[in-house]
Amino acid sequence: MVEWRRHFHQYPELSLKEAVDDYEKSLIEREWRSSTGKIAETARRLGISKQLLKYKLDKYRLASEAKEAALLRFLFLFAIFRSTKRFRFSSMHFLLSSDP
Repeated sequence: MVEWRRHFHQYPELSLKEAVDDYEKSLIEREWRSSTGKIAETARRLGISKQLLKYKLDKYRLASEAKEAALLRFLFLFAIFRSTKRFRFSSMHFLLSSDP
């Protein structure tokens, strides 16, 4: 509860809905990052269904940020592997098979 009060006082000009949405987004984002983007684990930690978590990730655009970060990682590693001439596409499979 203390965390919520501290968070709410940072934005006193927000409406109740905006404050609740902002707090909800911060909770989801924190658990999403700590579970390294695993939907099932994040949903379990938050005590919500995977379907509801997916909806909220889309609502707050958190999933798209994760996909963009994965794409940037892929492009960065692709450039490194290509420059060393040791590139094999199968070695990039782990980047493309992420849960988000």
